[in-house]
Amino acid sequence: MTVVLAAAVGLFARRATQLLAMLRLGRPEKRWDNIGARIGRELRVVWGQGKLLQWPFPGIMHAFIFWGFVILFTTIVEAFGKAYSSSFALPLVGHWGPLAALQDTFAGLVLVGIAMAFFIRKVLRPGPTGSSSLSRESC
Repeated sequence: MTVVLAAAVGLFARRATQLLAMLRLGRPEKRWDNIGARIGRELRVVWGQGKLLQWPFPGIMHAFIFWGFVILFTTIVEAFGKAYSSSFALPLVGHWGPLAALQDTFAGLVLVGIAMAFFIRKVLRPGPTGSSSLSRESC
């Protein structure tokens, strides 16, 4: 496991270096102006799924899958930790009952989200241009 993990980290570092080099080719931009508004928009749009929830059915589907994988990432970290130490636990929340309940809940919600995605793809059949029978009005 250590060899696979080290290889993955090495490949990630190499690709991140390539991407950063490409980003440096662009013109400089002010990224630190209006920091409060930028953080607020990030929380609202990305973490709160603000834009996707404009369309209730696909928005909820995406939120279930997105948040499920965010929450279930803790189980992956726990599994990796247990591979190295049988007493491993996440700091602060490792043996916390509510986290375990949240993990179980979101495991189910991810399955619901995947079923919703399957329904959208196979029953509603969105077109190649991204249009589908799911409009804001119909949801």
